[in-house]
Amino acid sequence: MPTFSPFLGKGTKYPFSFDSVTGGVMRASSENYYPGNPQVQGESLEKINSAIEFILSVALGTRFFMPDFGSNLHRLLFEPNDDILADSLRVFISEALNKWEKRISLLSIDVVTTKDELNQHIARVIINYKVVSSQQIGNYVYPFVRRI
Repeated sequence: MPTFSPFLGKGTKYPFSFDSVTGGVMRASSENYYPGNPQVQGESLEKINSAIEFILSVALGTRFFMPDFGSNLHRLLFEPNDDILADSLRVFISEALNKWEKRISLLSIDVVTTKDELNQHIARVIINYKVVSSQQIGNYVYPFVRRI
């Protein structure tokens, strides 16, 4: 039986939160992770979704030692909520995820906005992907909220 990869490591879970049972900091870990392990499939999707959220929420140029890490989504804060914004979101998200999240293969990126969300300056981005190692299909909904 394969063991976990020390390359993946352990660390603080993003977004930062506390465990309701122990009161300690929530941690992300790669223990017992190997491709195809049925016990951790859901957990691996959770880790990938957490990584997607982290990549998309970091603005380019804000990481000191990795200035090209993150996405250009911050450049779209003052754009009107229209088809051009939707196309720009698709381009910026696909560029960032193709560069920084090598565990997945993007299937589609859909931008959905209802009338209520238009007034609140929200665009929901539905990211459908396939995990490269296990061929499992996953999705993540990223709420692009335009506020300072």
